[in-house]
Amino acid sequence: MLFLRVVLLVVPLMIFLCGRHVSGCDRNCTDKPVFTPSRLVVKYGDPVAANCSVCEDCLDLFGLETPLGEQNKTGTISWKASEMTEWDSTPSCYYTKKDSDDQCCSDLPITVYQPPDNVLIRFVGHTGPMFEGRYYTLQCEVQKVAPIENLIVIFYKGQTALDKQPYNGTNKKPVTTIYNLVIIPSEEDDGAQYWCEAKLELGPEGPQPPPVVISQKITASVYYKPRLEAIAHPVLITIPEGERLQLNCSAVGNPSPSYTWTLPSERLHSSRSNVLTIDSVTPADGGLYTCSVSNSRGTINVEFKVKVEINNHNATNNHHNATNNHHNATNNHHNANNHHNANNHHNATNNHNANNHHKENKSLQQQYQQQTDSPRHNVFHALSSALF
Repeated sequence: MLFLRVVLLVVPLMIFLCGRHVSGCDRNCTDKPVFTPSRLVVKYGDPVAANCSVCEDCLDLFGLETPLGEQNKTGTISWKASEMTEWDSTPSCYYTKKDSDDQCCSDLPITVYQPPDNVLIRFVGHTGPMFEGRYYTLQCEVQKVAPIENLIVIFYKGQTALDKQPYNGTNKKPVTTIYNLVIIPSEEDDGAQYWCEAKLELGPEGPQPPPVVISQKITASVYYKPRLEAIAHPVLITIPEGERLQLNCSAVGNPSPSYTWTLPSERLHSSRSNVLTIDSVTPADGGLYTCSVSNSRGTINVEFKVKVEINNHNATNNHHNATNNHHNATNNHHNANNHHNANNHHNATNNHNANNHHKENKSLQQQYQQQTDSPRHNVFHALSSALF
């Protein structure tokens, strides 16, 4: 066992006592030596100091055993070291009881710590977007931290702590360790930031607040099927004729969804827009409209039933126009009949006149024929021939 320089009057006695201390010491004795402070927490490489005091009758028979630093005996033993370079060090203060070779001793617990050199976070075996409802493993790696038994790792999503994990084991020297957390992402986790925190909880004697090292933050991209964002429309939408109709099936999804509208005429209308607008509705625009919202994760359908109320003024005008059209049609029919009758009358008159003219011509022809056939006509014809 290594003894450092001790300032006291009887050096051989101290060496002897230390030799006796190695062989055995009573740590349950009544008047144990007292360390001040009773416990030390020191960062590796920092200076350290403590005092040890014993009963007055034992002042010439006490000492301190430690692998480093200096001691000064002035009624008490003062111990200090400019650098704490031992990971596992427990100084002991002791004295020898009078009229006995028995030793009484106390130990000074020292916790030597080192915050992590680095803290890393990643998803195990995965890069790129995650899918809603699947299992993924977050991994937090804490590099070169001591003592590991005082380490607590906390996983976070945003500012919400997801899990707190201690380390089961002991090691005084710096080690690198890994912690895992399984998550099942949902739609709400899209865009969330995950990170982890390594904290050394060293008790009230340790630094306050406790040493903490955090990882970088990774932003999650979660693919999920579309979900309606706007308030649902009523089962039946009633709108006056001539008004502007707007149907909204706004939805959120990742990847961004596309929209396809099926109109009452069963005509498809593909669009990136979530709003269908008809500036002036007519009765023909009434019926069932279907909005299909799709992405690579799924499809949802939204139905709108539209009823167009016919405007009373327009209905009266339409009725009036229909009456006028009917009246005009009747007049046209009447005029057509009159024209037809006039034509028939004209044709009948023409036919009658033609028949009369034909009869007159025929009568004249008959009269001429009779004159030709008469004896007087024959004599006249003969005289004419003789003269010429």
